[in-house]
Amino acid sequence: MPRGEGSPVYLPTYTDHHGRRVKSGVWCFRIQVGGKRQTISTGCRDKKDAQRWRIEKLAALGRGDANALRADRVMFEDLAKAVEAEYIANDRRSIRHLRLHLGHLRKHLGHFRAMDITTDRLTAFAMELRTQGYAAATINLHYAALQRAFTLLVQARRLGRDQAPHFPYLVVRNARQGFVERADLEGVLARMAPELARIVRVLYFTGWRRQEVLSREWRHVDFAGGWLRLEPEETKNRDGRSFPLFRQFRAELEDQRAYTNGWEQERHSIVPWVWHRRGKRVVSIQDAWKKARTEAGLPGLTLHDLRRSAARNLERAGVVRSVAMKYLGHRTEAMYRRYAIASEGDLRQEAEKLDRFHSDPPGLGVLRKMSRPKEKP
Repeated sequence: MPRGEGSPVYLPTYTDHHGRRVKSGVWCFRIQVGGKRQTISTGCRDKKDAQRWRIEKLAALGRGDANALRADRVMFEDLAKAVEAEYIANDRRSIRHLRLHLGHLRKHLGHFRAMDITTDRLTAFAMELRTQGYAAATINLHYAALQRAFTLLVQARRLGRDQAPHFPYLVVRNARQGFVERADLEGVLARMAPELARIVRVLYFTGWRRQEVLSREWRHVDFAGGWLRLEPEETKNRDGRSFPLFRQFRAELEDQRAYTNGWEQERHSIVPWVWHRRGKRVVSIQDAWKKARTEAGLPGLTLHDLRRSAARNLERAGVVRSVAMKYLGHRTEAMYRRYAIASEGDLRQEAEKLDRFHSDPPGLGVLRKMSRPKEKP
């Protein structure tokens, strides 16, 4: 055996629980790495497979891959612990969702080594979840959690880059594209209590998420400056933002302020919440919304459709895109474009512009005169 190539494979012996010396069924070899002599298990019970495994690892070490020997010991749980630790360290609010994703992954891949989680196995995992009724978008979120875990261990030099699998993300074709016109919305609001209808109008105006609106206190309303504010720690992406109190928006908040003043004077108490009913904070409007939309003949309309509608309204109003993204809390244009979709009415208006243009475009009258045959005298 040439110097520096380690020992040949062998079957080590150990003492069993009866105190007897027995020979292992797994082939190992010894090698000196970083000045330390190590015993490496090949994980193979066949001698030829063990010899082949040893040669591959020595070749990887010769190429400078320091992770060649350690990577075989990385299990799924190491991946899960790494990504969960990162979420905890960064105080991410989505850690609850991460644990759900890891739970599904653990059920199907938890007994594998990291290097055994291949693209084929990931595809099989996706197919099994699809048969159970899971949406493509949900499976992609599972993939994203696991991919982040692989990235962390590659950065920690516990895995090589070529040991991270390709993730076969699924095409998502079920993205919602719902929105509501103001006239239809008012039909729904007419069937809700005034203090709840004001909440829905604010959702329609701002495009903010439900809890971002429902959690507002009067200290967040700046009537003098003309802003409704969200603190950085209150938003999903940790970016604070404000929305301007344009005339109709201000009117809704002033009506709510008058309602609050009347209740405070009657009960001699202070109500810090903007949205309340009889002094008690409103935490959900889902039941009232479902009942009103059904009575209005719009059973498929969701509260999240108001967020899409707000994005479209900002586009219609000609608000600069960077400002509109800031109002809504979108960090990327790709996300903003998903919300600022065109309605059939928008497309019809543009079609009318084309119709007016092509009915008598500039210069067409001159061309018609030139193309007419001259009358014979």
